[in-house]
Amino acid sequence: MSVLPGTIVSVPPFRYQINPTSQQIFSLTPPLPTKLDIEPTVLCNFRCTMCQLSYWDRTAPNLTLDQFKHILAQFPTIKNVKIQGIGEPLLNRDLFAMAAHARTRANHVATYINGSLLDRDDNARRMLDSGFTQIRFSLDGGTPETFERIRRRSDFNQVVRNITEFTRLRGTSTSPVVEAWCTVSRDNLHELERIVEIAHGAGCDALTFQTTMNTFDYKPDEIGGAVRELLVSPEQIEAHIQPAVDRASVLGLKLVVDRAKLFSPDRRCPWPFDRIYISAEGEVVPCCQIADPRVMSMGNILKEPLEHIWWGERYMAFRRHLLADQLPATCESCYQKGSCGSAEVAQRA
Repeated sequence: MSVLPGTIVSVPPFRYQINPTSQQIFSLTPPLPTKLDIEPTVLCNFRCTMCQLSYWDRTAPNLTLDQFKHILAQFPTIKNVKIQGIGEPLLNRDLFAMAAHARTRANHVATYINGSLLDRDDNARRMLDSGFTQIRFSLDGGTPETFERIRRRSDFNQVVRNITEFTRLRGTSTSPVVEAWCTVSRDNLHELERIVEIAHGAGCDALTFQTTMNTFDYKPDEIGGAVRELLVSPEQIEAHIQPAVDRASVLGLKLVVDRAKLFSPDRRCPWPFDRIYISAEGEVVPCCQIADPRVMSMGNILKEPLEHIWWGERYMAFRRHLLADQLPATCESCYQKGSCGSAEVAQRA
């Protein structure tokens, strides 16, 4: 396979490439994080088969702009802000103001959206003008039948049309970077090559295939085996991804094959050491894969200072278990099978 200029095929063992000189982040009391995920809403107009929102009964008010500013003010060295959680960000009308404020503090401001609401209320233009440096669209099927079976309550043609119009409005500008994101599953494995073609045709700068997913085995009563049923073997993935890689090469589309959740004792998850996830209620959750404060919370940043939470006993106990390779159930699906033990860790009562 030859790769055209501008095309990148990446198969990283894990998403965060930790340089040897930065191993000091793996400390019980690391420096305050420079990367932040903030959930603006838990509302969504879709019910995707691989998303925990489709199975839970969690409710929460939208995060307000004042709360957003209060949170951001506690991060003196912030560089990277993602305004997205489990819900659809465009269902919070403060999203644009949040992005504009974040850009006064951070170099990189990103969000993930489902693309269905861009044709309403001048949302596309406002997204372009708000200060986002990266916008990712979920593209989990190459045909209406597959896309709408996975992303329930969606309209495939509307989403593709909206993404295409969005990139047209952006014109020749290189900001924000527009990317498509596909979670590879049993239901779309056969359409990966077609998804490449759609992402390219819609004007996306890049496409990522996420080849792993959280199966939420620690939530048996709420989700059961619904997500686990969507898994496909690594061998199946490799067989179907190669034609998609070849097609992206021909089209000149940047393609990333993301095996982000293959951590091990030699490649530890850096989330609890250098990044933070804050729910719409202000709860600090260890990562975006858990993303549910009912499962685990380190404290509420709207009620106590970041320093008290980040360097508090609950976070230190969590880090201590990870550094000892004793994983809580919430982390097991992100580590290579059999690479670590398990442990009970402090969870929110």
